[in-house]
Amino acid sequence: MKIQDLQSALKHTPFRPLEIHAGTQTFSVLHPEQVAMTPGKDTLVIVDISGYIHILDVHHVSSLTIKRRVARKAA
Repeated sequence: MKIQDLQSALKHTPFRPLEIHAGTQTFSVLHPEQVAMTPGKDTLVIVDISGYIHILDVHHVSSLTIKRRVARKAA
């Protein structure tokens, strides 16, 4: 997977939730601020919805899954 694909998915407007797949692990990203990338673009820091911090090498990211936005119900 190209790092540019991940950067584009995180910057997409409006943001769409995604899953980052690395090896046997899958990380759900519901908001782009859950993910930080080091200046050298070689390490990702992902904060999951439970507040756990995951640090992984960008080269271990195998793919992304862009999730469909959930339609909001009118009030």
